[in-house]
Amino acid sequence: MAAILALLSSLLWGSADFLGGTLSKRHRAFAVTGLSQVFGLLVGLIAMVVTGAYLAPTLALDGFFVSGAIAGVAGLIGLISLYSGLATGRMGVVAPISALSALVPLAIAYIEGERVNALQVLGMAVALAGAFMASGPELRGASIRPILLGLSAAIFFGISLTFLWQGSEQNPLLTMVSMRIASVSIVISVAVAFRNRGSFTKRDMPALLFIGSADFL
Repeated sequence: MAAILALLSSLLWGSADFLGGTLSKRHRAFAVTGLSQVFGLLVGLIAMVVTGAYLAPTLALDGFFVSGAIAGVAGLIGLISLYSGLATGRMGVVAPISALSALVPLAIAYIEGERVNALQVLGMAVALAGAFMASGPELRGASIRPILLGLSAAIFFGISLTFLWQGSEQNPLLTMVSMRIASVSIVISVAVAFRNRGSFTKRDMPALLFIGSADFL
């Protein structure tokens, strides 16, 4: 069951990332990320009402609220980096590099004393080799910007995954909602400060709704 859920999650996230990168070719990556996060928050709030899941938030560092907020900020930066990178047209470079995000929580677990088995070491080696080969054209003189954006996405996604896991030990759904509250708060603040709501049309809304929903689920 866990493997099926992981596969479904990868399918949803991959589809959302592709659509997000495509939309970011016509709109600012921040705007695409921001509005999709708003839709994601709405999905989370509906899930809270349907399931009746609610706990009073605390400021405990390992609680769902603080962990979710940190994960949300890091995830927002990661998504902006990813969509900006995908919008350059170098999806085959940015995507595999951003996938290195899984190495961050693994490295943190190792530092905290958890043992890394041979299969995990092999997986890390394959991931690093794949990222290196994907970045080959850029290393030979083309623009290095897609690589830097991919690395930024990997680092911040890794941080987000780490705190998502930490908060989920208390409550997965509320951690996800806390993530969206944090990211949407930043998005609204920036939109108000710059008086810019983006240039989306009604035709963009279904894609943005799917991106926000798929990222949340």
